[in-house]
Formats: sequence, structure tokens, C-alpha cells
Amino acid sequence: MGDHDLDLKDTSHIPVEPAPLRPRRRQGKDVERHACNICRERKVRCDRAFPKCGRCIRLREDCSYDSWTPGTALSQSAMARQLAELQQRLAKAEALLAAAAVGPGAQASTEAAPVDPFRPDLLGSQPVLRVGDPVAHDPLTQPFGGFGDISTDMGLDMDSFVDFDSALNFAGADLGTLNPEIFVSHAGLDAFAKENGVQREVPSPLPPSTHSSNANPLSPEELSRLYDIYFDTLHPSLPFLSRRRFSAALLASPSSYALHSLSYAVALLGTTMSAHHRSSQKSCYQLARRYFDLCEQDEQSGDLASIDSFQALILIVRYEIMGQRLERAWITIGRAIRLAKMLDLHQIDGDPSEVSELDLQLALPPTSDPALLEERRRSFWTLYVLESYVSTRTGMQCHLGEPSTFSVRLTSSGHIDSLRDDRPMPFFDDVIRSPDTLSVTSFAGCIFMIELALRCFEHSRNKGKGTAQMGFWDRQYALVKDVAERTKLLARYFDLSAIETDPVALSVCMNMCALEIHLHETAVQEVERQKLPASMALESQQQCTRAAEKVFQVTQHMLPRRGSQGDYLHLQSTFVAWPISMAIKVLGRDGPLQQQHAEQKSLIDKLVVLVNGLDRVEAQEGYWHATVQDVVAEVSWRAQ
Repeated sequence: MGDHDLDLKDTSHIPVEPAPLRPRRRQGKDVERHACNICRERKVRCDRAFPKCGRCIRLREDCSYDSWTPGTALSQSAMARQLAELQQRLAKAEALLAAAAVGPGAQASTEAAPVDPFRPDLLGSQPVLRVGDPVAHDPLTQPFGGFGDISTDMGLDMDSFVDFDSALNFAGADLGTLNPEIFVSHAGLDAFAKENGVQREVPSPLPPSTHSSNANPLSPEELSRLYDIYFDTLHPSLPFLSRRRFSAALLASPSSYALHSLSYAVALLGTTMSAHHRSSQKSCYQLARRYFDLCEQDEQSGDLASIDSFQALILIVRYEIMGQRLERAWITIGRAIRLAKMLDLHQIDGDPSEVSELDLQLALPPTSDPALLEERRRSFWTLYVLESYVSTRTGMQCHLGEPSTFSVRLTSSGHIDSLRDDRPMPFFDDVIRSPDTLSVTSFAGCIFMIELALRCFEHSRNKGKGTAQMGFWDRQYALVKDVAERTKLLARYFDLSAIETDPVALSVCMNMCALEIHLHETAVQEVERQKLPASMALESQQQCTRAAEKVFQVTQHMLPRRGSQGDYLHLQSTFVAWPISMAIKVLGRDGPLQQQHAEQKSLIDKLVVLVNGLDRVEAQEGYWHATVQDVVAEVSWRAQ
């Protein structure tokens, strides 16, 4: 299987859990049973159930026991192998302790010297913890237990995230000076420097212990391949990072904490699209977060006030969303929002005299470069998109603000590294006031779709309630009118030819259809609640069916692209699972068995396509599958 050809329908990594066998008694004696490999590795209590322990079942870990079957003790060879492993680990620990004791400037005492919390340069250079010392666990390592049975919105093989909960030991041993050149892909960068007149600086050494003891830095060659994977696959879905500027920064500032964080964040997203590099995912995640923390703590370099640090957070958020770690994503989004406002990213194009003066000593360097300004705008709008997505999934209130309050122009057309149109783009409100005279890009169209979606969700949450200004039906008809106007504004992104070449257009089209379904379903529910004549719901039901048919057409058109460069269903799976599930609900609402034979066959064929599409973008045990499981079960039975 190629790096980019991931089989998302393969759900072998999510097995059907059999009833675990508990340790039992045989002939009056307890059967000897050892902890599973996962629990032994993480040094946590294991209930030793077979074939999977309770903890691994709960966390969906790949539970296994070395050389063991129920009712048998470990063989002599297995015990010898375990003893050898323990001896090797003990030898490594003793070597690290010895290095810490005799290193430069080390004190004879084995007691740890106090660390000045106001000296960030000393962070991470503390003595190694001795065997038996208590270890404080990072909250990030704790398994997530909220949000019900949410498993995934991303159709990736969930092996991508099998090590997501591994311990992040950031206070590890001094592993020596890290060579910053591991962050620089030399292949092609020398030619880039020569072509663009960039002076190649000699990388300065980083302080010791900048990486955690269990996060191994990647080689320049592997980083280079992961950069290529990211920019060739994931980048078009949210094109906010300039590869040209990123490559130049790697050459010009190889010792920047912010750039190190961004470098590993780019590589991190690359690992999600490559089965070959999946083993590097945990290290990339740990190092991307670790270097951002160091960037925050460094009071002298000023790395925090850079677009690199902000973009690193955006990419980390995207990864956490893909891995369905929504609680982590929400916390990371909070950091990104605070940083964006401190850097005045929400006022990029505002009147300088009206820009708020915050006494936070953070500011991006002023620039008149159209390409750099465009990159800053796209980065800010990407944060708006991601926060809105997590908000709708969790029910949390958005904190960044509404588009009409931002002094940020909409994104321009063209590739971010080859912008040809330097005309100023309109603001959000400009398009609202003159929708017939202004056109928007698919990226900007995503912003208009999301702004409308947030208002529709707020309306549906308050169904049955009126306000002093508007009742339910007044709000409903106003939103129906807005949906029609936005659909007209974004009409060109509903064309199949646009969807074939633009993954963002695919998201805009399918989510606008889902939004229309959601709005009209809200009206149908209110008709039933108020016990109004059924005829009042007829038009809304017809609108739902038409929108669901459009989702079916798009899904049918895109499914054959599985595994190809244009497999945008896979690429946008985080954002298109909801529209597909909404279409399944609508077309399966009356039940296929209630249709005439010809209509029944046609309906089942459509539902089969939609179910296959949902399987393509999400594992069968996923969140959106659970919302349509009854329809899927009936369709599967009828199709057989």
C-alpha cells in the first residue's frame, strides 16, 4: 500500500470485543497471569483479563500478552527475556544517573538543586529522577473519558492514534545537545537559498534537554519527506501556510523554538497521511508541543511574537481534531485565540489609529508584503474555521468573535505561493451588503457557510422559544432566506467540476446542503411540537429530500477517486461526515421497506452509496455512524 493510499474501510484495528476472561482458580490455586504489554509499558495496574484487559478495552488499545495463554505460566525463555529487558533498562538508568552526577558543573550531592522558576533557560536541565522517586503525571497523558462514544470524525486508520495517550515525560534526562540541523531538510534547500539569495546561517546549538526522553528527533530526510506529504495532500484542504516562506525560515532561523514547533507540527500532519511514517507520530506531536512551550518560556528571543508559533498551534489543533481529542483541541484553541488577539491578527487590515494598544509587549513585525499579509489572514481565518467546528461538536461557546467584528479582509484567490491578484479583497460585511456584485473564494465561502451554520444551530437549540424581537417562525423564515442568498453567492462551488479540483469547495457544497437539511428538519419538528397541520411541514420535507439528493450525487461522484490524488472525501473526512449522515437520515426517514418495489430499489441503491461514503470518511464505530445505525442496519439487510 502506498503512503497516500490508506484503506479507511479497513476496521480491523477496532475489533469486536469478546467477553474478557477473568483470572480463575484451578485445583484450588490461582492461575498465574501477568500484566499485558501496554499496562507493563506504562506502569499502570492491569486487571489481567484475557484476551484483552479492561483498561485496554476502555481505551481501545491493542492489548496483547507475550508468550502466554490462559491457564499457563510464562515459559522459562519468556521469563529470561523479560529479565534481560529489565537489566538493560536498569543499566540505561544507571548510566544516565552517572552522567548527571559527573557532568559539567554537577555538584557532588545527589540532591537536586532548586530551580529558579524565572530562569527559563534552566528548564529541562534538572537532574534525572532517581528510581523510586514519585513522578507527577502530565494531564495530557490521562485518557479522555468525555463526549460519550465519540471515536472519530476522520476516516484514517485509527492505528494513527494508537500511541496518542502515551506518557509525555517532558522533564527527562539530559540527552545531550540537539543538533538543529535535523530540522533543516538539506535536499533542495541549498538550491532554494542560492535561487532566492538567502544567506545560510550556521545553526546554533540548542540547550540540553529540549526534547523529552521518549521523543526521538527525526532525521532531515524523514522530515523532508513528511513536509512533502503535508504540502502535497493536506495543505490544499486548508491552504494557510506558505511553503516558500517556511523553507526560507528553515534556512534563516534554524535555532528558533517557534520554527522548531512549526517544523514538527507540519511533519505531524504528514504522518497522518502516511502509514510508513506512522511510528513517528508520537514524537512529532510531543516535540511540536514541547517546542511551543519553550517558545512561551523564552523571555529573550521573542519567538512567541511570530507567525510561526501561531501556525504551529493551528496545525496541532488540526491534528487533535482529526484524532478526536476534542478536549485537548479546545484547550489548544484557547491558547491560539489569546495569541491571535495579542498579535492583533483580528485587526490586520484595520485602521492603525483604532488598533487597541495592549501592554503585552507582543507584536508581529510590520509588513507591506502582500504574500505575507495574505498568509496572516489565512492563518487567522483557519483558526475561526477550526474553533467553529469544535464548538458545534462540543456545544462550547465560541470566543474568537463574529466575522463582522474582525478587521480582516477575506482570503484572495490563487495559490498562496504564487498570488497574482494584489487587489484588496472585501471585508465580510462588504459581501453581505453587496452579494450580487462581489465574488468570494472557496476558502472565504467556507467562512460564510460557518457563520450561517452557527446561527442555525443557535436557532435550533432555542426552538419553541421566542424573544422580545423575534419568535421561532420569524427566525426560521429569516434563516431560510439567508440560506438561499448564501447558496446563490456560493453557487459555483456546487458544480461537480469545481468539487473535482478544490477540496474546500467540496466541504462548502456538502455542508451547505446539510445546513439546509438541519434548518428544515427544525421546522418539521416544531410543526409536530405545536401540533400544526401536517401540510405545513410538507415543503420543508421536500427541501430536505432535495438537499439529501445533492449530497448523494456528490458522494457518488467522489467515491471512485478512492486512493487517488483527488480523493477529497478522504482528505476532508473531518468536515463531510456530518453532511453524509444527515442525507442518510433524510432518505431513510420513511424506511426503505415502505416504498414500492421500483422506488425501494432506487432508494436502497442511494443509501448504499451514502453508507459507503460514510464508511470512507469514518470508522464504522464512529460518532456519525452511531447517529444513523438503525438506517444502516436496515439498508445492509435489504442490500444482501
